[in-house]
Amino acid sequence: MPLLREYARYPNVIYETWNEPDSRYDWARSIKPYHERVISSIREHDECNVVVAGTPHWSHRVDIAAADPLALPNVAYALHFYAGSNAHSLRTVAAVALRRGAALMVTEWGTCRADATGPVDEDECRRWFDFLELEKLSYVNWSIADKAETAAVLLPGARADGGWNETELSASGRFVRDQLRRMSARAR
Repeated sequence: MPLLREYARYPNVIYETWNEPDSRYDWARSIKPYHERVISSIREHDECNVVVAGTPHWSHRVDIAAADPLALPNVAYALHFYAGSNAHSLRTVAAVALRRGAALMVTEWGTCRADATGPVDEDECRRWFDFLELEKLSYVNWSIADKAETAAVLLPGARADGGWNETELSASGRFVRDQLRRMSARAR
């Protein structure tokens, strides 16, 4: 708990509890009670910052969490998607959760298949961007790494200190960078 005590004083900390519970775990019997215990411990040190709770089936089944929500303040539910694997049906699940009043945050999304391979699926990414913007959901891309996989935004051997040039970005990296630039221009 030393890190929790140290970072609880900062207003920009977002906690995420249980990243991607897999299909072995049930919301009511395992995942929800776990979140209740962990969030209770967080709240002993930090009463205000957002906690994002992982949801069943690799953080896809936000509808299940929304149907039996955590009775705790300032909690959102994690939604994860990969454009090459998760399309319209997952957006429908997310829409159901939103209609039930759940707060959602996409704490992981990728431009390709869920196994981090395959091509960058720009068309499906744009469908997701449209949905996320319509629903005003925050989203965090996976991954800023120089790993030899489609999901990585950097090519193997890219500098570790940032300031990457075009030759260090993967196809996914260029696509994500362009989306961030579009969002920034829109916000001005």
